[in-house]
Amino acid sequence: MNKTLILIILFFPTFILAQDRGLLYNQTHNPQALMQNPGMRYEQTDFHIGMPGLSSVYASFGNTGFTFNDLINDNDINDNIDGILERLSPNGFFTFTQSLDLINVGWLYKSYYFTTGIYQELDANFYYPRDMLDLVFKGNAGQNRVYRFDDLNFTGNLQTVLHFGINKKINGKLFLGSRVKLYTSNLNIKSTDNSGTFSSIYNPTGNDALLFQNIRRLDLTFQSTGLDNFDEMSVGDAVLGSNLGIGFDFGMSYHFTRQAEITASVLDFGLIRFNKDTRIDRVVGSYYYTGAQFNFPQFDANEDINDYFQAVEDEVRESIRTEESDRAYTYFQPIKFNLAFSLSFGGDKNDCNCAYDFNPIEGNQKLGVQFFSLLRPKHFQNTLSAFYERSFGNILHTKIMLGFDQFNNTNYGLGFGLDLKGVNLFLNFDRINDIENLYYANAFSVQTGLSFKF
Repeated sequence: MNKTLILIILFFPTFILAQDRGLLYNQTHNPQALMQNPGMRYEQTDFHIGMPGLSSVYASFGNTGFTFNDLINDNDINDNIDGILERLSPNGFFTFTQSLDLINVGWLYKSYYFTTGIYQELDANFYYPRDMLDLVFKGNAGQNRVYRFDDLNFTGNLQTVLHFGINKKINGKLFLGSRVKLYTSNLNIKSTDNSGTFSSIYNPTGNDALLFQNIRRLDLTFQSTGLDNFDEMSVGDAVLGSNLGIGFDFGMSYHFTRQAEITASVLDFGLIRFNKDTRIDRVVGSYYYTGAQFNFPQFDANEDINDYFQAVEDEVRESIRTEESDRAYTYFQPIKFNLAFSLSFGGDKNDCNCAYDFNPIEGNQKLGVQFFSLLRPKHFQNTLSAFYERSFGNILHTKIMLGFDQFNNTNYGLGFGLDLKGVNLFLNFDRINDIENLYYANAFSVQTGLSFKF
């Protein structure tokens, strides 16, 4: 049973669809890139509209602990699991992100470019509770150690986002942008800031047959919305939630020379307040057990074996309390940070119909570096990449990235964009190191979209 449970816990994440869209970031020919930086120097059109349901489709998975091959190969499965547990770091995790643009529209008014739309997003992040996995797999007999509960940490949220953004040309050097978001959700899980320990220590008297075992300062909280009534939830309820929140995006683009540009953005600075269909379960307390001291029931006093175990159970329940409530709670969005520097060069392009009082060099090539960071409950998930962009006329745009992140020592990305007669089509693959065989992959992401520009 222990091995089956550990297999399920370890096996499931390898199929979970790392959260970043580095290849899309600052693709100035693509209106969808405004979602990554509302202050991008967009090659402004008078109007754009995304194909409903297809303007942006994104899916991504990441697993820092292991690959599918690490788990299922020619070696003994127990040895594989043991090796994986030994390699798990304190901040080891798997992550999943999926998003779908339902509608995205933008229009030019004087020196402003407005955008609005609706998208659906599912985001989950699970830190591997290494001590708990070790306890399940190996048991506590003979381990003589302390197991910590604070590694138990996960979040998951399904939301629909309505947004409205403004992109403003301040002057030829500087563009600024912002976006306000209304979050709606009916499905959420959250368990963070847990604490407590379970100790299994040899009896100090030297009798190894006895263990001193105790649970100290246990404080576990599991918050959820919509799980109790999940089987009654319709598709409409899942898509348009009754729990509301607000968030903001900010971005900028600045040319400090005609060739050199720096861009930055902060995304999803916001929260959701869950107060409908919520449930909070909390387990708190301490329990001390000082070895086997079995007292036989007093049969002559009409006691039986069940009375004894019931007394033990009552003692545990009295020491470790379980509380349940339907109080409201707050879910903070995972804030994202982007920062990039690029240098334009190469043949001139003629793909911008806007007049600049400061004229950046519109080369057909760019070389630069890009940093992405995502705030999670325990730490930042970071990616640092170098990129090269090349445009072929006004029709074909390509981008190649070489990055370093928490999933692989290095990762490679490749993106394509097509602008033809008002149709903008893009396809991005990130972390394609093992695209030929996902069996060996720690992470992979893909994004595609179709928009019309007028």
